[in-house]
Amino acid sequence: MSVEVGQAAPDFELAAAGGATIKLSDYSGDRTVLLAFYPRDDTSGCTIEMTTFQQEYARFRSLGAEILGVSADSVDSHDQWCDKLGGLSYPLLADTQLEVIKQYDVLSPDGSKAQRALFVVDRKGTLRWKNESYDVRDPAQYQSLIDALAAAQE
Repeated sequence: MSVEVGQAAPDFELAAAGGATIKLSDYSGDRTVLLAFYPRDDTSGCTIEMTTFQQEYARFRSLGAEILGVSADSVDSHDQWCDKLGGLSYPLLADTQLEVIKQYDVLSPDGSKAQRALFVVDRKGTLRWKNESYDVRDPAQYQSLIDALAAAQE
């Protein structure tokens, strides 16, 4: 079942790189959240996406947003990849059972991982924007994301 813009975003709790546990609702009332589902740690497209988000992290924060990266990879895999990238300022969450990936209807056709997709959840927990086929190499799609984050603050 797809989550539609204007609906409440399904809450979840997942383990994160570094050992923390994070719930989406922890950000309610405080920050807009960018949920960034991605297929696999340490792959070319995912590396481009996550390093771009890292390079632009101050911009995301200035828009009142926090980034949560979500994949089916394990916490250990996330930890190793974060080390290889030199660290990330935002958490990577491990959905090894694919529960959240299925909740947000972004399971890959082979059923083993997430498809690349972005969801903007406002401070009230409402889904404000989504892109279920995000292209990390398309500047227009990135600008659309920035515009959505800015609009979620209004």
